[in-house]
Amino acid sequence: MADDKNRDINEIIRQGQDDAIRLAMENAKAMFGNIPGFQMPDQEMMKAMLDSQLDAVMPDLQQSASAYGTYATDPDAIRKAMEQNMAYAREMSEAAMNGSLADILSAYSDDAEEEWEVLRADDGSLNEDEQHLMAFGAPLYVYNGEFTDSIAADEDDIDTMRSTLESWWDVTDHDSASGIFSWLLNEGHHAAHDPALAYIAEKGFDSIPADEGEGLGDAYRIASHMISSGICDSASLPATAIGWDLARATECAKWAYCCGYIQEDEMWNVMGLIRDIAKRTFSSWSEYGLSYVIGRGVWHGDEDDADVAYEVYSALMGDGNSPWLRIEW
Repeated sequence: MADDKNRDINEIIRQGQDDAIRLAMENAKAMFGNIPGFQMPDQEMMKAMLDSQLDAVMPDLQQSASAYGTYATDPDAIRKAMEQNMAYAREMSEAAMNGSLADILSAYSDDAEEEWEVLRADDGSLNEDEQHLMAFGAPLYVYNGEFTDSIAADEDDIDTMRSTLESWWDVTDHDSASGIFSWLLNEGHHAAHDPALAYIAEKGFDSIPADEGEGLGDAYRIASHMISSGICDSASLPATAIGWDLARATECAKWAYCCGYIQEDEMWNVMGLIRDIAKRTFSSWSEYGLSYVIGRGVWHGDEDDADVAYEVYSALMGDGNSPWLRIEW
């Protein structure tokens, strides 16, 4: 029995160690992101942060351990074990910050940088025109790990689609699906940011004083990030974020069809409207893709969102499986 108790508490401690490593890696990433050449943070600050998290998890750990006897419920013993785990996590963080952050993040963090892949079913289920219509949703197919040339979905996929449509979009039937298509095409997130983006593009980013730019909000901040990080230059800076909304509308139309909320011909009609808007607004997949990038950035006003979108964009502009390379604009 004692062996069972020791084995069980050891499992709890090992889980605590895994959690400690994950928390430390999340702290490092939250503070530094993927920025190379960062400086070592103040150790007392890191200790205070980790100790605060330790205090937060202690009640749950003690409650979980209470079934295993007095040894397991001894607060000092549990705290000592967890403090050892947190010290180990701090050592791991320091090692990462001294040059191996990427390796440790890839091993322990769910948010490690993705290797984006463009997937094809090659099942011949869609004709050339249908694949062209589908291509406007390609950034989200890549992001979600979906085929870029098929609308087929199994039951597990459909359950996920149905849940996501409801939780993110309040789409549960034909009327709510039609409503979200209309909102994305006519307003979405581009309506709030396009005036500022158009002004920046017309006036020229470099000619706008910093104080004036700050008044333009997220549009200026994400535009500045895209230029400074080399995503684009002033000449190719998008004047609209509608690419973000058009890609989402394409994905939503496909999902709504898969879930049975709209008929197949309705899905293709929605995608046809999306194509018409895109063709009137842009002259290439590259322009469309950069609009998607800036749109995702201004969505939350987050540079990281723009960086993720650019990674997906880069995959679509460089992977031989990409519909953007296989299908003319």
